[in-house]
Amino acid sequence: MPGWRLMNQLPQQSIYGDEARLEVQPLIPLGVTSALDVGCGRGGFGRTLRDSLGQHARIVGIEAVHENVLSARVDHGFDQVVLGYFPDAMPEQCDPFDLICFLDVLEHVVDPWSVLASTRDYRLIPIEGVGVGV
Repeated sequence: MPGWRLMNQLPQQSIYGDEARLEVQPLIPLGVTSALDVGCGRGGFGRTLRDSLGQHARIVGIEAVHENVLSARVDHGFDQVVLGYFPDAMPEQCDPFDLICFLDVLEHVVDPWSVLASTRDYRLIPIEGVGVGV
């Protein structure tokens, strides 16, 4: 198939910008001290998370497109940006998060319910934790 690409060749994913997503900021609960941004793209929402949660919060992004990871790792508020797909690329020994954000992600996933369930399966979010999907 001439137009077919391997899963690791995702140029269409690189088109997403570096938006701060300020419209999501009011959905960030008070008292959150750690957050995971799934599909963090170029990292724009990392700045919003950092502004909302403060300098002492643990903020991690995960992104499947290498170029976006390189961008997100520089001056975007993340403590760590993981290259790969959620949840498979998450480190084995990963502390849970108070907040997991899926901004413009779930509609790109074949089985979004499994992805959401994996937040509990991998113990990435405690019972009292919050997930935000937009």
